[in-house]
Amino acid sequence: MAANVDAVTAVTLSGSTLTFTGNHNIATTAGADGILFLPDGNLAIAGQGGGTSTAQIHEIATAGAAVANVNTPTNGSRGGTNIDGSYHLTLSSRSPTATLYTMCNGECGANLSRTTPSGGGLVNASTGTNITVIGGTSQDVRGIIFHPVNGKWYYGTAGDGSTAGTFATVSFSRTTATLTQLPSNVPAHGLAFDSFTKNIIFNSGNEIDQFNPTTGTVVSSVTDPTSGNQFDQSAVDG
Repeated sequence: MAANVDAVTAVTLSGSTLTFTGNHNIATTAGADGILFLPDGNLAIAGQGGGTSTAQIHEIATAGAAVANVNTPTNGSRGGTNIDGSYHLTLSSRSPTATLYTMCNGECGANLSRTTPSGGGLVNASTGTNITVIGGTSQDVRGIIFHPVNGKWYYGTAGDGSTAGTFATVSFSRTTATLTQLPSNVPAHGLAFDSFTKNIIFNSGNEIDQFNPTTGTVVSSVTDPTSGNQFDQSAVDG
């Protein structure tokens, strides 16, 4: 599955080939950025930001039917009564009670939100719980990833296109996310766990780095020499 602004698009993978088939836009939402599968098999779509109509997480069935909408909480960082944005998503691997974390990609300051799916899905018309980020030198969370081997959460703060972010481990309580900073000046915007090396891959701007959590260091880095190319999110095949 892939998402673009205002539409959710279905893509078929056959062998090594990706193809569109028929009417490939399966749903229309007020906004679309981050995307992942919920425990109930439906899609969670981050509805971006800019007010009460778009700052939601949308649950969409894979056939395109709208199932539920969850508001992201107002934390006051932008003033007024607007609901803050929903751009990047991550889901904990804990079962049977998973946790969906939502990041604002710069609109929420030192905050993110938490939603607990009920029965594997979102609860319609509910509102997530605001979580305050503390510790480290930057609390502007842009990406979160869970490392299933060591049981730790990791957090990146690089803005769109920046290679000068911070990277940290995170411990969660009901109302706070406390980080302990690791490397700084790294392209930690999009984060992915690599099941082959048990390392974390992060990227931003024209750079991709490989972080080894055992040594606590970046062990490999590659820079795209093509002018104008910038990485945002990443995925690994193991």
